[in-house]
Amino acid sequence: MKKGSRDYHGAIKCWVDRHKPRTILCFVQFQGAKLTELPRLYLATPAEVGDRLRASRKGIGETILWERHEWGKRAHGAGTIEEIPLLWKFSHQRIESLLNAA
Repeated sequence: MKKGSRDYHGAIKCWVDRHKPRTILCFVQFQGAKLTELPRLYLATPAEVGDRLRASRKGIGETILWERHEWGKRAHGAGTIEEIPLLWKFSHQRIESLLNAA
């Protein structure tokens, strides 16, 4: 590792710490959506995203938030699937939950 560089968990912590506690992120996935359909939307706090990224690749961590990703046989995360939690799916209930928590 280069001097001054961070491992995945250190980079994730740095990213999470740069956000204010009341920040809510909205992820928009256009891939696979037809032009006549809305894209898939997800809402999450930086802390939730950080937790998801830290758990990726069997706990090694990752810098990519995968909507759905199956790790290949040769990858460290082999046999696992990364997915955005269903709880994050954009809904009136999710909005209320995040606003009440803030």
